[in-house]
Amino acid sequence: MNVTLSNEQIEKAVQAAIFESITQDQRDLLIKGALQHLLTEQSNAYSGRRSPLQEAFNSAVHTHARKAVEESLADNADFKAALDKMIAEAMAKFMAADKAVVTDTMARALADVFTRSR
Repeated sequence: MNVTLSNEQIEKAVQAAIFESITQDQRDLLIKGALQHLLTEQSNAYSGRRSPLQEAFNSAVHTHARKAVEESLADNADFKAALDKMIAEAMAKFMAADKAVVTDTMARALADVFTRSR
């Protein structure tokens, strides 16, 4: 006989086992620690100092914004044409700029990404 459990079922079983095996004081301490972790800024080389809750919120906003733009591009030819024109103009300005200034700026940006404190 094979028993198959979904990840959700396993997570619920583990949560129940943990909560049933600890005292109320330990539960309160666990919950307090979890909340403190969610609200405490973490040092992250890629996104600076944000709490896990801030990271989750930012991720959700980015996901929603990406979806909204993708839908606008798919459903609105005028919007897509206007965006394509702006991108082409921005690239033309970028390519027409002083090459030394552009490459220096790019080099500093790359160096910043690779040398941020972790």
